[in-house]
Amino acid sequence: MTSASSTVAPRARHGRSAPSSLFDRDEIEAQLERLRVETKGDEAAFRRGAVEAFAAALEAGRAEARRALEKGGRGRTCARALSDLEDEIIRAIHDMAAPLVRPGRSKAAPPTILAVGGYGRGMLA
Repeated sequence: MTSASSTVAPRARHGRSAPSSLFDRDEIEAQLERLRVETKGDEAAFRRGAVEAFAAALEAGRAEARRALEKGGRGRTCARALSDLEDEIIRAIHDMAAPLVRPGRSKAAPPTILAVGGYGRGMLA
């Protein structure tokens, strides 16, 4: 994991953010794959484990952002990193859940997530 006090990459086109330095997408996907194997056939156990994995990733990212800020990081940089962390976790949850919500359906119309009120594009704090 890299420090949240480093320069935050600019957001890409179409509202997609650059990958968060506070969230390791590859690691969460590996955790979810291990969880799928461990809980095969027990959907409730998989869901509980997935929620725990995402909650732990969020907590770890927030803790890293806090450490960077307390070491002299900038408030805007920290807020942007936290916003990017939330974006990446929401994207990962969407990607995990989409096939479960619409099994066997075309990817042409996947489920949509909308954030309203207080999310503060890039200024989540």
